[in-house]
Amino acid sequence: MAKPLVQATLPGNQNGTPQTDTQCPGSTLSSTSSVAPPRDVVLGEYIFDQAKQEYRIKPKQLYRNNLLAAVGLFELTNALDFPANVWNEVPPKLFAQVLMGIGGSICFLWSFFGVWDLIRSRRNIKLLWQERRDLQCRLAEDGAEKDAKHASQVLLQAWLDINYRELGWEYVDRAIMDGIMVIASILVGIGTMLAIRGDIPVVFDASNLMSGYIGNSFVALYAVINTAWSVYMWRHASGQLAAIRNARSGVDSDTRRRMTAHARQHQLYAAVNAATVLVSGAGSLVSATLWYGYVIIVPCVFGSVFANLFWRFRLGYNRKSYGEWIGRCVVFDLCSHLTLLHNVRLSVKVASLPDIWTKRQNTDDYSDFVRTLEQFGLADIFGGHLMNIQARSDEKSAISSGTARTLTGIDVRSCDTASVQSALAKTFAETNAHTLRDQERFLLELYGCYLVGMQKELSRVVEPKQSRERGETTV
Repeated sequence: MAKPLVQATLPGNQNGTPQTDTQCPGSTLSSTSSVAPPRDVVLGEYIFDQAKQEYRIKPKQLYRNNLLAAVGLFELTNALDFPANVWNEVPPKLFAQVLMGIGGSICFLWSFFGVWDLIRSRRNIKLLWQERRDLQCRLAEDGAEKDAKHASQVLLQAWLDINYRELGWEYVDRAIMDGIMVIASILVGIGTMLAIRGDIPVVFDASNLMSGYIGNSFVALYAVINTAWSVYMWRHASGQLAAIRNARSGVDSDTRRRMTAHARQHQLYAAVNAATVLVSGAGSLVSATLWYGYVIIVPCVFGSVFANLFWRFRLGYNRKSYGEWIGRCVVFDLCSHLTLLHNVRLSVKVASLPDIWTKRQNTDDYSDFVRTLEQFGLADIFGGHLMNIQARSDEKSAISSGTARTLTGIDVRSCDTASVQSALAKTFAETNAHTLRDQERFLLELYGCYLVGMQKELSRVVEPKQSRERGETTV
């Protein structure tokens, strides 16, 4: 059976038994392959764009931070039936009828955004399920290995934990929310439109039923589901905070601070989201018969917008799947990598070129240079720029002739120093810290889950040993 692709080195004795003290476990993670990489350094697979006359990286599947901003306004759209419930008179007033027409139309329009976001979420869900199956297979293979290291299994389980959190968020905070809110928006829109002809008794009753009771009941149902999920997210982040506090060594203070801040941001999101949907659910039921239910909903509109923006700009990230990430043959210490990643982010933010090119020992040694780019997820972008620079400088190139369609990689060793430096500068100018920011967010959570799993593993090893020692002492 093949060796596991992911390995994590845990401090301990030579036979691989973990240490049993309470210090922070090691975090040296590596990605290895059964086939040694070739000596030539080749980057990516690129497609020639005839329209732009340049090469671009072949599209890859990513878990994307693509939550629509429009869905954050669902709380507002579902409250646009207020003209029908506040001015619930027969015959309805003209200005109320105008507001009913506007509110009902917006409800119908916003249902389109819900369907759009649901489709985008479905793509993420498919990718996460495929990744989950790959992780479970790899974990089963790793567990079957007689010499498999504990830390390797803990790392895989940590990745599975994040995958579970991501799947849960995609289902509850997106797919289910989109589905329920789309149905509620349509029902509220129909009820609000019917209220325009509220002078007809049958239409009046149907309007009250659609917008006041049935439509708002879906919001209350979602409030219960989302609250249960928010409790899980809070506990998930709390477990990481406890593990960070218990990690007395092995994690530098700056990384510990950023991990703590990231976990607390998850808690803040969970708390705001749960409070918003709970109060909104109660307010929607009250507003079916009492106008001041809408007063309760007003702060929920702001809470919903805040939660949407907070996730998109502070917590969400784009990342490659497990197979894409591990297939890079990258070896790095996770704690040290997070520190280096943060420093590179700051240097990119102030538009200064990180000193990774000058770390090459000689002009023939590109391995460390390319490996560093791969660690930061910049190798594909760099390869595209380098390929275009090389192609433009060669009169016989594929770009000049326009005959090329797909090119599998470029050998960095075949490029001159000026081209590599120019491509590197363009790479960091284009990156604008977003790629590094997303990677840092994911790795902070991965390291938190890793610490939680490692401390559980240490407890599992320590407790039986302590029990045996107490038994021997008693005898």
